[in-house]
Amino acid sequence: MKGLKFLVGNMFFVLPVIIFILFNGCTITREATLRDAKIKGPVNLPPLRLAENGESGMFKFSPHLNYTPASVVQTNVEAEGYVNKRLINEAVSSENLKLSKINGVQEENNSAGENLTWEIPKISGGLDLEVFLFKSFSITGSFNFAPGSTSGSTGLALQSAKNDIGVRLDIGLLFNNLSYDVYSTVEEKDESLFGTHSETYYFHDEGKTNSKNFYIFLTFNSVNRENMLGGLLSLGYYRQTILDYNPGNLDEGSYLLLPLPVVINNNIRLEASAGYFNLFPAVFFNVNENIRLITGGRLLVEMEMSSNDILFWPVLQMDFNF
Repeated sequence: MKGLKFLVGNMFFVLPVIIFILFNGCTITREATLRDAKIKGPVNLPPLRLAENGESGMFKFSPHLNYTPASVVQTNVEAEGYVNKRLINEAVSSENLKLSKINGVQEENNSAGENLTWEIPKISGGLDLEVFLFKSFSITGSFNFAPGSTSGSTGLALQSAKNDIGVRLDIGLLFNNLSYDVYSTVEEKDESLFGTHSETYYFHDEGKTNSKNFYIFLTFNSVNRENMLGGLLSLGYYRQTILDYNPGNLDEGSYLLLPLPVVINNNIRLEASAGYFNLFPAVFFNVNENIRLITGGRLLVEMEMSSNDILFWPVLQMDFNF
């Protein structure tokens, strides 16, 4: 009787202690799995610019047209946000991402082993801009367009032009916009003093993702405007985020009765990026002192999505200096 009186008399002290013990003895973990993803949008090609004998206030704009021979890229998403084309026969998991291919069985509609399909428009174009602040220093920007998507860049350039040879270093950020249609799952495990409870939620999310990535390029070119024909070689590396979102919309097709609303609020993200080494040989024609026509092709060696994969992009560009 005395014990009961003591418990009732100290309820305001005992109850918070009990709640604290219960909640601090509870661990909730969540793991996202990519089942199937369809991405639409162009490869974000960094601008091509040449070293110039510039002057403060000089302005340059360059419209360009790109043709993409490969219109579909199919890949397999791995842990840590990387993708490749290898067939994996066992699950690979991490804090953020894991494969949906387990023991040789892939999700529906992915019999070849890929769980991400990237549809790339065949034709894209854009406009590059540059303003010289000093003879050897300029600020740059670009706007690229393709069906259903836009992208662009901003950056800085250092350059030197001596003895008919120009050298230029470009660094900056690429801004990208892609649309996605993704099926995923989130497995939630609740471990407490009373045991372990596991629940799997199915999601289907559609939308657009905006991202920014760095680029760095080094360009060598001839600079004598009196010569009708010139050449250039541009080398560089850049990355492009193709998937970056947080599962949030329950897939109604996976349930007979929808569960209560589910909020995934601890930043469980599905991410994948491509990394490109860029080799760009080209020739150009000096139409006059202010107009140049550039024709060539980009060789892109993909470093993250599929090793040793080489893509070729024919490019036609006009440079106008004022």
